[in-house]
Order: sequence, then C-alpha cells, then structure tokens
Amino acid sequence: MILVMCGNIFQAASQAMPAIAGVIGVIIVIEIGVKWAFAAYFVSAVLTFILGINEAGILFALFFGYYPIVKSLIEKIRVRAIEYIVKFTLFNAAMIASYAILIAVFSLAALGFDKMLFAWITLAIGNVFFILYDICISRIAALYCVKYRKYIKKLLK
Repeated sequence: MILVMCGNIFQAASQAMPAIAGVIGVIIVIEIGVKWAFAAYFVSAVLTFILGINEAGILFALFFGYYPIVKSLIEKIRVRAIEYIVKFTLFNAAMIASYAILIAVFSLAALGFDKMLFAWITLAIGNVFFILYDICISRIAALYCVKYRKYIKKLLK
C-alpha cells in the first residue's frame, strides 16, 4: 500500500509503483501461499481506496495487485499457448476496465483520452510492457528463491 501511495506523491511513478508493489505478492505466495497473498492484496487495495482514489490505486486494484498472485496459478496450465491467451486476456480486460474508470473518475475525456486511436495505441504499448513485466516477475521470483529467501526465512523464525 505504501508503494502504491508513492505513485500518488510522485506523479511520474503513478504507473510504475503499482507494478512494483504487486511484486510483493510473489514473495507472499512463495512464503505462505496464495490465500494469504490474496488477503494481503485485498487489504492493500481497500486501504488504497480509503486513503484516496488515484491512478496508482486503480491500476493496483484492477491488475498489478493480483496479477503476480494469479500468475502462479495460470502458469500451472500445461499448454503454453493457452497460458499466454489467459494472461493476455486478463491483462487487456483489466487495462480496458482501468482505462474506462480513469476516464470517468478523472474526467480525462476533456483531454482527448477517450479517442479510440489513442486507446488502441496505449493498449498496444501496454501489451509490450506486460510481456516485460511478466518476465520480470518470473526472474524476480527466481532471484528471490535463490538469493534472498534464506535471509527472509531466518527473519521469520
């Protein structure tokens, strides 16, 4: 939640901070399981909205907060093509919903953000960044397990 709120303080980080905050869900999944990760996500998302709706909060609640958790479940699909179809469908549905909410809540239509061409370009660029985000989550999880998990285990004893 603190990382998401930093997206409100530093406007340039309003899209990066929810993505970074979501990675914490990976560690929770690894250490204590999917149920606890969803509980942490839910509490963080609710607190983010209680403290004030902003772009970072919407992006965290509608995608970046739960995606790293759901990713662990999606990757259990044995057929790689179906796995990626599910991932991209989830991402695009979440981004379209986020975009619609941002336009409605922050009156972005007056700035021309409701134009279809702009929306399609934004979504296409978003899909490229989603691929990178998905790869980064996998690499961060592997790095955590190999290098940092032993330190966290000692702290949790």
